[in-house]
This record gives sequence, C-alpha cells and structure tokens, in this order.
Amino acid sequence: MPSVLLLSNDDSLVQYVDLCLNQATQANVHVTCCQSIQESCERLQLNKDYDLIFLGHRIDQDGCKQELAKCLAPYIESKTTKICGTNKAFQDKEWARYYHQAETPTKLIGHILQELCLIREEGEEYLSVPFSSLSHYTHLPFNCYLKLQNEQNSKFVKVFRQGDYLEDSDIEKYLEKNIICFYLKASEVERIIEALYLEMLERANQDLVVLGECPGSEGVDYCQYLLRRIGVETAHGEAVKKAFSTFKEIVKNGKDKGHSIQELLSQKQGLFYKHSSMSALMALYLLEAAKWNLPEGPETLALASYFQNMYLIGDQEIRVRSDMELKNLPDSQRRIVVQNHARMTEVFLLENDVPNIELLRLVREQHGSNTGVGFGEAIASGSKLSSLFQLSSNFSLNLLDQNERDHELDMRQVLEKTKAIVTGREEKLYQSLEDIVLSMELSEV
Repeated sequence: MPSVLLLSNDDSLVQYVDLCLNQATQANVHVTCCQSIQESCERLQLNKDYDLIFLGHRIDQDGCKQELAKCLAPYIESKTTKICGTNKAFQDKEWARYYHQAETPTKLIGHILQELCLIREEGEEYLSVPFSSLSHYTHLPFNCYLKLQNEQNSKFVKVFRQGDYLEDSDIEKYLEKNIICFYLKASEVERIIEALYLEMLERANQDLVVLGECPGSEGVDYCQYLLRRIGVETAHGEAVKKAFSTFKEIVKNGKDKGHSIQELLSQKQGLFYKHSSMSALMALYLLEAAKWNLPEGPETLALASYFQNMYLIGDQEIRVRSDMELKNLPDSQRRIVVQNHARMTEVFLLENDVPNIELLRLVREQHGSNTGVGFGEAIASGSKLSSLFQLSSNFSLNLLDQNERDHELDMRQVLEKTKAIVTGREEKLYQSLEDIVLSMELSEV
C-alpha cells in the first residue's frame, strides 16, 4: 500500500488527491495530511516511511520554516522518498520536483502518479479505499460499503451514509478489527471529484489574478514556469523573470507615462525582454484610456505580453510581422516555427490547461491571423481586447526598432508606421493611442 504525506491546509486538495489516486489505481494509496508547519514537524519526527511527501503552497504558518526543512532533511538524504509540491521553496532544487500552483488538478494527479510509478487502471463499479482516508472528512460526501464475500459471490453492505458525521472512534473500531479498506461507488466518486476539480480550478484562476501590487503577478510566474519546459526555456524564462520585475516596479511606482517608457527603454536588455514589458505597459495605458469594464483585462494583457514571443529565439524572428519578412529568415525550419508560433503557443497553453479563454485568443490572433498561422496585413480579431493587444504590441515593436536604429524617438513617425495595420474598427482605439503618445512626446520624452 503506497503511503503519501500531504503537507497542506487545503482540504479540497487533500480530498481530491486521495480520491483520484484510489480511483485511478487498485493500489489502495494511504494518504496522510498535516495542515500546519508544527503538525508537519511532529509527523516527520516520527520517522515513518513515505513513498512521497508533497508540500503545498497553502500551509498554516504556526512554526519555523527552517525547522520544517530540518525535519524533511532525513527523507531528502535517504533518496527513497519522492519529494515534490507546489511550495516555492522547492523551485530549482535538485532533490525535489516543483509544480506551479497554477497547474490544474488533473495535471497534478498525473505528476503524483508518475512520481509513485503507478499506472492508471480500468475502474470497477466499486472502488477500494483505505479506511484512514475517512479522516479527511467530518461529514461524509458519499456512502461507504464493506465487501462481504462467500464461496459463491460477494455483496456490498452500507456502513456509513452520505452526510454522516464521523468521529475518530468510528474509524478506529474497524481498524481494530483489521478491516483496512472500505468501498465507494465509482459513480459517486466521479461526481465528488468533478465538484472538487471545479472548486480548485476556480481558486487557481483567482490566484493568478493579482489585482493589488501588479496585474498578472502570479500568472507571469506561471508563464516563466511554462517557458522553462520548451526548447527555448532557460533564456526566455530568465528574460521573463527580469522583464516582469522591471514592469512591476514601473507600475508600482506610478510615474508619469513618458518617464516610465523612457525608463524601460534605458534598460540594458534584449528585444525579448523589452518587447514583453513595453507591450504590457502600453496595453495597460491604452486599456485605461479606453475605460472598458473588463476586470480581468489588465492581467490578461500582461500575460499575453509575456507569452507572445514563445518559441522565437532571436531578435530577427521577433521582428517578423509579415509573410514577406518571414521569407528573409535564412533557416527554412525556423521559418516554419515563426510562421506557426502563435498557434503553437495557444496549443501549448491548452495542453497545460491554462483556463483563460481570452488569453488564448490574444496569443493566437497577435499577428492579425485568426488561425494563429502566418501574418495578416492589418489587425484582425475576435474581441476588442485582442485588437487593443495587437495595436499595443505593434506600436511597442515599432518604437523599440526606431530607438535602436536612430537612438532617438520620433513619436509621430512611430505612430504613422503603426497606423498601417489599423482598420476602421480600431480608429477610436488608435486615436486614444495617439493622444497618449503625443502627450508623452510633448511633455516628457
């Protein structure tokens, strides 16, 4: 019977992991939970054997983190217990697997199954679950059965009903009789898992939307986490981290627009870094001017800005904005990647269960193509936020190109070049952009 220790105060996570592991396999996975640092330390000091220890990003802070690390040390050194979790203390640690907190519940279960070397099996009508799993509930969300078997057949007898209140003694009386497993109806488990999944997914979405210090803070951290998992992972992952730090400081400081743009331009960083942050900054300014009632707009625009250049590995590739410019790339294989990178990014986000539908649209349509393949001659979009993002991204790239080429800024020239992609639908938006930019030129830049 595999043994898992979950260090987390997230009841939904504990219940979800327990049910999913026992639903997916016939291994009768024993899941123990500790909700606080102090409780975790006390449990770990018992030196019990665990196949896997999972440290979540939610845990009651009633003790010293260093003490928890000290208690984990013997398990790390033994190399027989898998250490993993969503706690950021595990980032970049060789002895642990770090999973971002925005990973969907299904992805998380897949990771844990892989760590335990368990294989999914075809489900039966009834699932066998360790009796200790009942300790995760005060009121049962399901009916519980015992399996009685004779020489001819077997039958399932209900011992606890859905809604029953359980005390430790209710569980112990069965354990004392050496009855270590009970049974659940598979159909009931499916229903409960689905409800827990939706609850956890909604909370994960809320965690990604940080409305306080800066739009999309946690989301950009997830962006970096995902970037590390593709071919250009290291360089772009670090660029995202550095670029967002600058962007966050600029937004936090609340300086005037012209000063903020100049500050970003002065950064001694590459085009990937500057284009990401300039797009995010200009998009926020433009959204503010448009006065649209889109509560998640700032976060979505910030994330799209940092995802937009995924799979691109050089400045020349980032600068491609037409099919003609695409032909100038010398490497035929790279031309295919650049031509399809917007669609590839959308697919990558879908495969990683990123739930923001508008974000998927923004990265797919970023070049004026509603399929995410190739480059349109003008803005083409399925939403006004997508139009705004294309305008902001294009303007930012034009501005950066001119600054690098001429080492000075002619805002009217940059605007004129940007206007080439504007259609009648975006005239009002473009006018707002022009008002923002020219006011900066006249006073600050």
